[in-house]
Amino acid sequence: MPNNFANNLKLFRKNLGLKQIEIAEKIGVAKSTYSQYENGQREPNVLTIKKIANVLNISGDELLGLDINNSNIKDLNDKYSQLDNYGKELIDTILELELKRVKNISP
Repeated sequence: MPNNFANNLKLFRKNLGLKQIEIAEKIGVAKSTYSQYENGQREPNVLTIKKIANVLNISGDELLGLDINNSNIKDLNDKYSQLDNYGKELIDTILELELKRVKNISP
């Protein structure tokens, strides 16, 4: 896990005005463990990253510093969630068909 994580963790926490102990308590780890996350001395597991992201009200991708356009993903997710079951099944079917097509033409 790159240092982006430790830097992002500290930045997002400070932007919310939270103390290390507050986040540590909310995610169920010792303050010293959380401090090691921010200092880059220790790496949390995936479940802990998810808990931290939830506390900070951000995505795990944002926390990890991944270059994903989250607004586009959120927009697509919002649209999908507004569909009824028929619409969701239709989109899922089209996605599966398109993935099969792309796999067949890829070298």
